[in-house]
Amino acid sequence: MKKTCILALSFLLVIGVSSIFAGTNSQDRSGSRSGGPVTIKALFVGSAPNDEANVLAEVNRKLAAEGLNIQIRTTYVDDYWNKLALAIAGGEEYDLVWAHSNTISDLVAKGVYQPIDKVINSAGPNILASTPKSVLAAGTVNKELYGLSRVIPMAEYNLVYNIRGDLRKKYGLPEITALEGLEAYFDAILANEPNMQCTADHNAQPLYPVFANYYFPIGDGGAYPVYVDPADTTNTVKSFMESDGFKQVVDTKYRWRQKGYIPADNSRAPNPHLGFLNGIVGCIPSNTLSETERIDGLAANIPGAYIETVLLNPNPLYLTVGGDNMLAVASTSKHPAETVRFINWIKSNQANFDLWSFGVQGVNYKLEGSSITYDGIPENKRYLPNVWMWNDISIARFSKNVPPAHIEGLRNWDKNAKVTPYVGFNLNQESIKTEIAQISAVITEYYNQLRDGSVSYDSVKDAYSGALRNAGIQRVIDECQRQLNAYLAAK
Repeated sequence: MKKTCILALSFLLVIGVSSIFAGTNSQDRSGSRSGGPVTIKALFVGSAPNDEANVLAEVNRKLAAEGLNIQIRTTYVDDYWNKLALAIAGGEEYDLVWAHSNTISDLVAKGVYQPIDKVINSAGPNILASTPKSVLAAGTVNKELYGLSRVIPMAEYNLVYNIRGDLRKKYGLPEITALEGLEAYFDAILANEPNMQCTADHNAQPLYPVFANYYFPIGDGGAYPVYVDPADTTNTVKSFMESDGFKQVVDTKYRWRQKGYIPADNSRAPNPHLGFLNGIVGCIPSNTLSETERIDGLAANIPGAYIETVLLNPNPLYLTVGGDNMLAVASTSKHPAETVRFINWIKSNQANFDLWSFGVQGVNYKLEGSSITYDGIPENKRYLPNVWMWNDISIARFSKNVPPAHIEGLRNWDKNAKVTPYVGFNLNQESIKTEIAQISAVITEYYNQLRDGSVSYDSVKDAYSGALRNAGIQRVIDECQRQLNAYLAAK
C-alpha cells in the first residue's frame, strides 16, 4: 500500500521508469526573456550517479536545441527531509525537489513546497494529458496541487510476494492466486529444497488482501495504527491492530512458523533480498515493481530462474492511494513555471525520458530491442539516477530478462482496480504527532514479534490493546475521522 521504502535508493537499472514531470513542445519557450537561460536547481536524495556531469551537459544541450530557455543543475544530500526543510526555512533557492505522500501534508503546512495549479495548464500539458486523475490527486493538499507523483502500478502496491516461477513450474503447481496455493508452494520447497528457506522476510503486508484489504491513512511498513474498510460505506476509522483482520494476518504468520515455513533460525538469510537472489529463499514480500528490479541479479546467479509476482485474493483490487514518490516545486523557487515545464519536457516523448533517466544511448546504456542493457558499458559510465522519483509505467523501459507478458501485466495492473474515495487524502499529522510518536513506540514493542510469527495474537492482545489506548489511539482515530469526513464532504 503505501510505501515503498522512502530511501530505497538502490533501484538499479530496472525500469526505465519515467518522470512524472512533463515536458514541452519544441516550439515552447520559457525562462528569462532578457538574459541567459533559467537554471533549474534540483535537490535530490543520495549521491550523484556515475557520469552525471556528461549526461546533464547533453540534457542541457537538448533543451537549448529544442528552444527551451532552461538548464538543469542538481545537488544531492543525505538526511534529505531534515536538510530540505532547513534549506527552505533558511531561504535557499531550490526549484525541483523530491516529495512523498507520507510527508507532503506536513511539509506543505511548514511552507516547504508551493502550489503549481496556476502554472500546470500552460507549463504541463503533457503531464495533464498522460497522468491519471488518481495520480494527480496524490499530490493535492487542501484542494491545491503540490506534487506530481510517479505513475506506477499502485493498486495493492506493497501487498505482493515475489516467488521463483521456475520452481513453481518444476513442482507442477498452478499459478498462485490464493493463500492455499502459496502454502502448497512452501510445502514443495520443504519437501524438495533442503538448502532453501520458504520465506525469510518479516513483512506481513502481502497477507493483508486476504484478511484486511483496508485503506490506511497513516503508518508505514505494515505498522498501521488505524484503518478504513473500503467495503464500509460509512467510512468509519478504526484501530487496525485491534481488528479481527489484523489478528488473522499475524495468526497466519504464527502458524507458518509452527509449520516451518518461517525458520526459527534465520541466520542463513539475514538479508532476505540477497537470500532470494542467491537461491536460499523461495519467497519474499515485495512490491509490484520489484520483480523488474531483481530479475537481473537472480538470472545472473541462477541461470534459468525467473520471478513471478503473486497477489493473493486480488478481487476486489482496490486503489486506495494514487501515488507515493513525487516531484514538487520548492517554495523558494522563483521559477515554478519553468520547473514544471522541465518536468513536462521529460514526459513529452521517449527520447527525453530516456536521456534524463538512463543517459546517452551507447555511452551510458544500450538498447536490445526495447529493453535496457548495460552489457559492455564500463562501470563508471553506468548512469543510474533515482528513476523511482519520476517513474512512468507508460514509457518505462525494462531489463531484457523481464518477460514481455509480465511487462504488459504491469502496464495494465491498475486498469480494473476499484478507485476508492480516499485517493488524494493526505492526513495532516501536526495536531496528533505526540500521540503518533507514543503509538509508534508501542507498535515497535509488540508488532515486530507478531509479524515474525513469534507469538500468537491472543497471547498479547490485552496488553497490546491497553498500551495503544494509553498511547492515545482514540485521539488519533478521532482526528483521522474528522479530516477524512471533511475531505469526503468536499469531494
